[in-house]
Amino acid sequence: MKTTWLSHRSSAVFRVAAILAVTLLTCPLLAQDGCGVEDVDNQDGQTLAMATVSPTPCQSPTPVPAGTPYLPDTAWSTGPKKLVCIRVTLLDKPLRSTVTSDQNALDTVGAKYRVYSRGRTDITSTVIPSGTPFPILRDSNYYLGLGSNCEGRKALHADAVQAAKDAGFTNVQTYYNRIMVHHPQFSISNGNSWADVKGKRIWMNGTMKWRLAAHEIGHSYGCRHAHLWNVTRIGADIEYGDSFDIMGSDYNSADINSIDFNEQYKHHLGWIPDRVNTLTSGKYYNLKIYRSDDPNTLKSSTKGGDFALKFSKDATYDYWIGYRANNFTNAKQGAHVKWAKKTNPESNLIDWVPSTNDPNTGGHLDAPVPIGSTLQDGGILITAKSVGQDTDGTFDKWIRVDVTVP
Repeated sequence: MKTTWLSHRSSAVFRVAAILAVTLLTCPLLAQDGCGVEDVDNQDGQTLAMATVSPTPCQSPTPVPAGTPYLPDTAWSTGPKKLVCIRVTLLDKPLRSTVTSDQNALDTVGAKYRVYSRGRTDITSTVIPSGTPFPILRDSNYYLGLGSNCEGRKALHADAVQAAKDAGFTNVQTYYNRIMVHHPQFSISNGNSWADVKGKRIWMNGTMKWRLAAHEIGHSYGCRHAHLWNVTRIGADIEYGDSFDIMGSDYNSADINSIDFNEQYKHHLGWIPDRVNTLTSGKYYNLKIYRSDDPNTLKSSTKGGDFALKFSKDATYDYWIGYRANNFTNAKQGAHVKWAKKTNPESNLIDWVPSTNDPNTGGHLDAPVPIGSTLQDGGILITAKSVGQDTDGTFDKWIRVDVTVP
């Protein structure tokens, strides 16, 4: 049965409302994964001289002129990457994790990124030191006194790097592509983990978990948060709300191993550089979209097919339509429809059933447009028609959609 989104909450369905842009790079929801207590490393060991801190301005993405299409720096987001994780303690705070647990978490991230990227990037991680964490001879209040959301965070990272250099790791800044500092849990950055967007620096605040580390590394690759657009009244932007995305937040832990990057992010990172079909205005389309969450789908370079459809919504946003078949029952039977900024990788998954929006119960997992239903935004019509798989021996899975672009 075909469904049209109307304009009032009293109706059975809703019209897509004007989007509200929210850009926050901290990770408060995800940071809860980092609060668990594991074995405490022995804190006895060598002491290290402190580095002289010369703060530099907080990093922000390079400004892009309005209306300029985002062009990925694929050298930054493809190919082999070397990550170092520097473990440190503070005078008043122990680090409550082990070398083994940190290495296992980061090895999991590396394996996940190989799958996410279809083999176009690989992360090799080294955890240092191999024993007792480097002791930093300052307490948490020192960094908080510098400013918990910027200067203190930068100073902590610089001190950790200097501690590694003083211990003989002199090439830490030149050899590694990403420099992660794993420090004890405290209220720096509001108690959250953090990363520079498209930068080398990453901060892990508290116990290491692969899911949170993968999210922060995603920032360092150049991605912002994956939002959810809740279609109620005038609409609502929900930070981290895309539960299917590594740059969102996994509200349903049963499917934590099946989350992935969305199609816009993969395209901008150079992981699916082609196979994105840009639609033009004034046309009707009936097309297949292949699943983007399986590295073996469309593996043959001679086989045609697309991972995503893309067309302009307005001067600021594009529509992106994709399909995921690896996770969540509803995702396997619906089209993922997003608004995404033209100038940087930041997306809003449109929630098809906004009435079930409690993130604590996985209420966003029915966001994809279900088979037989239509999303309407003005003259734009997107209908999910059917799902299936190829019979050419590849068994590549796909969804067929009708799209009207006015």
